[in-house]
Amino acid sequence: TQEDEKNLELMAKLGEGSYGKVYKVKDLKTKEILALKKCPMEDLSYIKTEIALHAMADHANIVQYGRTLAVRNEIWITMEFIDGGSLFDLVG
Repeated sequence: TQEDEKNLELMAKLGEGSYGKVYKVKDLKTKEILALKKCPMEDLSYIKTEIALHAMADHANIVQYGRTLAVRNEIWITMEFIDGGSLFDLVG
């Protein structure tokens, strides 16, 4: 929603993949730093599985899912922000 959009302040672009772009954001209500993945609405069928897996995963070694928002023509997925780069950067 527009209210959700206004409550998230973009801080930096973290990366880009086949189904969207990931940003570091600040939740202005809670002051929490989060990761935000923005995906085109037309890719919803591809990212439904990702959303479902994130929502079910509850483990200390897995990035925690926040929520999914429909904003204009995009799907936004908020997640726990983990500093230090991508997994590929760490193991590659």
